[in-house]
Amino acid sequence: MKLKNIFLQKKLVVSGRQARKKYKVKKKFKKFILPLLLAYKLKFFTLIPVMIGGLVLLIGATGLAGFFFALFAAVMGLKTGSGHRTL
Repeated sequence: MKLKNIFLQKKLVVSGRQARKKYKVKKKFKKFILPLLLAYKLKFFTLIPVMIGGLVLLIGATGLAGFFFALFAAVMGLKTGSGHRTL
């Protein structure tokens, strides 16, 4: 009877140590996983303004190019339209 009790106590001590070790490992993983998950989520919050900024730059560049193209077309139209007409 005593031998059985001693065996059970040793088993409980070993399982208690393992439980504490698992708890420490889980706690360590939580320390590392939480910041990684937050960084992953924040990536999308920073990606959206960057994409919007890129679109604004693209629209501005095409608008400026369109303006200069229209100016060039107007100058060329006035230049050829001011003289006599040739067929």
